[in-house]
Amino acid sequence: MTRNRGLYVMALVAFVLVCSRADAHEFRTRFVRWDGAAWLPISSGTFFGTRGVPYRIRVEVGVFDDAAGAAPAGGLVGWNAGRISTTGGSTSRSPGRLSPFVFASSPDSNGLPGGDPFTCLTQINATLGTQSPAWGCSAGTPLPRPTAVVRGVNTYVQLYEFTTTPGVGSHTIAIGGNLIAATQWQALGTPVPPDCPSGTPGSIIYAPVPTAPIAFTETLRIVIQPQMQTRFAVWNGAEFVPLCDDTLHAVAGSSYRIRLQFGVFDTISLPAPAGGFVGWNSGTITTTGGTNSRTPGRLSPFNFFPGGNGAPAANPFTALTGIEAAVGSQSPPWTCTPAGAAPPPPPATIRARNTFINAYEITTLAGPTSYTLTFGGNLVAADSWQTVGPVIPPACGVPGDPDDDAPGSITYAPLSLPAEALSRTLRVQVGAPVADCLGDGVPDTCQSNFTERLYTLTGTSAGTPWSWCISSPRFPSVCNLSVPGVAAGQSALAVATAFAASINAQACCDAQLFAVAGVYSGTTYLVVRVASQEAGDTPFDLCVGPGGGPATCCPVMPLSFCDFNPRLTRLATHGQDCNANGHDDSIDIITGASADVNDDGIPDDCQPAPCPADFNHSGAVTSQDFFDFIAAFFNNTPGSDFNNDGQTTSQDFFDFIVAFFAGC
Repeated sequence: MTRNRGLYVMALVAFVLVCSRADAHEFRTRFVRWDGAAWLPISSGTFFGTRGVPYRIRVEVGVFDDAAGAAPAGGLVGWNAGRISTTGGSTSRSPGRLSPFVFASSPDSNGLPGGDPFTCLTQINATLGTQSPAWGCSAGTPLPRPTAVVRGVNTYVQLYEFTTTPGVGSHTIAIGGNLIAATQWQALGTPVPPDCPSGTPGSIIYAPVPTAPIAFTETLRIVIQPQMQTRFAVWNGAEFVPLCDDTLHAVAGSSYRIRLQFGVFDTISLPAPAGGFVGWNSGTITTTGGTNSRTPGRLSPFNFFPGGNGAPAANPFTALTGIEAAVGSQSPPWTCTPAGAAPPPPPATIRARNTFINAYEITTLAGPTSYTLTFGGNLVAADSWQTVGPVIPPACGVPGDPDDDAPGSITYAPLSLPAEALSRTLRVQVGAPVADCLGDGVPDTCQSNFTERLYTLTGTSAGTPWSWCISSPRFPSVCNLSVPGVAAGQSALAVATAFAASINAQACCDAQLFAVAGVYSGTTYLVVRVASQEAGDTPFDLCVGPGGGPATCCPVMPLSFCDFNPRLTRLATHGQDCNANGHDDSIDIITGASADVNDDGIPDDCQPAPCPADFNHSGAVTSQDFFDFIAAFFNNTPGSDFNNDGQTTSQDFFDFIVAFFAGC
């Protein structure tokens, strides 16, 4: 198999060298949407969607004639170095690449990272490769040699499908990468006609002669109206954390503080009203269970109107009406400067414009079964804040003597826009299992950030069980107090591998809690990753101890150690991420995500070689560089990302070939 791939590559190299540049063409891309019966083009890349409704979307590409001449005769080869990024909603592959643009066999070719839903994918490789059309006989005579199938010439073909479900606001989905066509499809080697007497079919393999890649970007806009947005947030003991799925996973008999948060936001087509959010009026709350009380209900400054905390006034309640959680007029302070001058009128305070603000709080005591709380009424925003009544500047006396100053007076009132109806339901799921590996009250699906720690293990195994805990002020400890011992005298790698396996065996996915062991330059390493809902460094400690626990924490600072089974030392990481993949450079190198051939601690993908074609850094470009690159390319190992774009695709192969024959 390796030899055949090598022959194919060598043949394709020859074709690349003799092909002429094909500039007489243009690529066109578009999105289409399934309407239940057909795929409909999305005009201007924008459509109006409905919150919570899934939409199947496909990417279509074609190569077309332009004023300079005809499109390449070989048609479209595909899309590589592909990326997709979203700004909201929930988006999943369905299934991603579409046949026949699935030649690349790497599991990464459908986009990294794996798993759905996603917010950002890279390394998409939706391209064609070789094709072997059937070649048979008719009436005992070989049929004419079949031709290669040409796709996407002056028409669109579908390459990739995803499904997106809008959330509470508008969002975009941007795609990009390279598009490649073929000047022709060239037969590889010597075609073998069919042997009609024996019934043996013929054999012919075609490969594309690629054109130069053309970079592209395309953006799909899913516009959700209205602009008003609502969400729920729950107190986790330290802060109010948004509930990303409108579901509170509760324990019967436990109390939960819930806040209703509002905001008014830009959409693709409209900016948020300049006056921001005004409030919630004619508000209602209806419940189907639990014990619910205001604590205190309306929150400042949304308590302008008296008696607007909802009726009846008593707690607990099963239903409330007449809630008026809104701001009214405002009179900001207007005083003289220390120099005795009257400053310009102070502006009105604009609230919750393109952000959320707390407006109402209740506490729910979970009952024995699941229930709901439904919030209704109207939401109001302001086009602007207008002055009402007289505007009186401050009277300023002697500079530096505030006693003879008189404050000014200015009052603003909101110029309100038409109200938008509110209907939002909070589901309190009692006793139902929820994926919350870290136990921080936030579903795992809401946590996409992470922190990594790097450790070394030295010595050999003691042959005894051990315990560990991962602890943080952000979440309850995650522990395993009985990890079976590794037989005495085994290597540090054997212990690190068992350690990583015990962490990965926890009841949560790798995106939430993950560890990997490895050896680099003779040193055994353990990398531990913990997820978080927030960006930035989430502090955590890895603690170890004897079997049965509790574990004794290793010191927090790097370069400290614990002797347990064998010695565990935490190392400082570089604090650098030169390839912008979200992982520290030192961890990239240790885990093999990046090569570091010259051992300078900097990933090679951040250091283009002075002579790029000298792949093995021998100081000269020889055939061995070619063979080494091919081996790395087909095994998708570090270094095969020849063009340093963070992805290993067919474009890396094409770029290496050009560099190889150019020499140094």
